[in-house]
Amino acid sequence: MNQHPHDYALSLGPCPNHEYDLVELREGSLEAGRAGAVQHHMAQCSRCRAYALALGELAAAPADTLPRPALSPNFDASLRERI
Repeated sequence: MNQHPHDYALSLGPCPNHEYDLVELREGSLEAGRAGAVQHHMAQCSRCRAYALALGELAAAPADTLPRPALSPNFDASLRERI
């Protein structure tokens, strides 16, 4: 079976010492100096690039596919009452 290189790299997962950095980079919470180092690493590492791409796809998927719940007309008033 021929596997796309991206799929193979993703199946290996990210480099263990960059996994949390990649998540924080995606969230925008990684310290600027560390973010630059991680981006430099990703430019050379197909495993971490594939993982970062998958994180982006994963983050976008639920928002694009899940239905939005319908709130009752008195939701705001009911919430204020409970707070």
